[in-house]
Amino acid sequence: MKIAVVGAGNIGSTLGQRWLEQGHSVHFAVRDLSAEKVQTLKNKLHENKLNKAMVSVIQEALPDAEVILLAVPGKAVKDLIETLHPKLDDKIIIDASNNLAADVMHNFDRLRQLAPKAKLYQAFNSLGWENFANPSLMGQPIDHFYAGMRGMGS
Repeated sequence: MKIAVVGAGNIGSTLGQRWLEQGHSVHFAVRDLSAEKVQTLKNKLHENKLNKAMVSVIQEALPDAEVILLAVPGKAVKDLIETLHPKLDDKIIIDASNNLAADVMHNFDRLRQLAPKAKLYQAFNSLGWENFANPSLMGQPIDHFYAGMRGMGS
């Protein structure tokens, strides 16, 4: 599967690396290729021999993606989807963000409005990123919860 991970922080880099380990094609999408966290991600990918991953600016990563993970701060999602919405239709979009300062923590309504043909999911936002790197607690697998909604046009 071709996955675009928007964001190079803890959640995006951890999930992207796990998907790479499982054989998926992962394209990390970032705003600033020179940012320190992007350089850290590139070093981790090299150290873990995950050199098939691509890292580029956001606009270059989305066209070929089947799945888009939004792993950016919750308050950044609104502006991000307003900029990217023409590229989101017919994609599976996973919103991993929470906006704890907003009246509504999720971005489903905005996503559904701007990308009505997308398949929307919210996941990876109820546990810390370290649980994605090692999904077990006291020897037991951890459950990851998600919610989904088909776009209005599908």
